[in-house]
Amino acid sequence: MQQAMINQDPRAGGPMPAPRPSDTPLQRTLWVLWPAFMVAALAELLFFALVDPSDLHLFGVPLDVNRMPVYTIGFLAFWALCAASGALTVFLQRSPYRVNHCPIHPEDRPAQCAVRAARPGACAGCDD
Repeated sequence: MQQAMINQDPRAGGPMPAPRPSDTPLQRTLWVLWPAFMVAALAELLFFALVDPSDLHLFGVPLDVNRMPVYTIGFLAFWALCAASGALTVFLQRSPYRVNHCPIHPEDRPAQCAVRAARPGACAGCDD
């Protein structure tokens, strides 16, 4: 059996993969923001290659602004959309271990806690 598969899932009876130590919140944030930045830059280039900022209208009224603020707002909007998509992907790819892991130490859990009642002194799916 592999060393990474050390945690037991009490419901399925099978091994659960342990979380990777390099999977930190900062790293997950960078996994989202850097690719989103690159795709936003490409989207900005493609969009404004076809659309002139001086031709844009907002609710039927022509925009009377310089080109640079339009480029900046457009890039930030593309980046926000790409980052939201990447954040949703990172959120949905969480492992069962992370989703089912009980963050409270066994001694600190209330007496009526279902996990504590099912397995006194242990957390379902983790190696406390």
